[in-house]
Amino acid sequence: MTALPRAHPPHGFALVDTWTLNRYDDLVHLRAGVTEVITLAMGHGAPRTHAVTRGLVVVSSELATNALRYAGAPATVTLSSSATSYLLDVADPDPATVPALAHGRAPGDGGLGLRLAERLASSIGWFTTDRTKHVWATFSRDV
Repeated sequence: MTALPRAHPPHGFALVDTWTLNRYDDLVHLRAGVTEVITLAMGHGAPRTHAVTRGLVVVSSELATNALRYAGAPATVTLSSSATSYLLDVADPDPATVPALAHGRAPGDGGLGLRLAERLASSIGWFTTDRTKHVWATFSRDV
């Protein structure tokens, strides 16, 4: 396994929305909420809306699932935006565990969520505070 880059996310983003997840059932509301927020921000007919939304929904779901599975509840997902990008941040209550990228696993064996996030996002990283671990990813609005 390889660790994600340890770094704070870029600056210059304004908060769009926040979701708190206490159980796996909350992932449905997260996916619907992200879809709604991005669709409203970019316009229903914008061709790039689908690609941006799809990436954000998949990665938010993967990172939130990891947070719930490995750190427990609550997981807090925040979505912020700038003129050119979106910033997704997933915080969990386990600052001691280092997020690691899985290598050499069969697709059905799990553990590929961070790899998927790394592939779909423009950039990805993580950092800790005294009480939380944050895994973040940025997405260009111009996909």
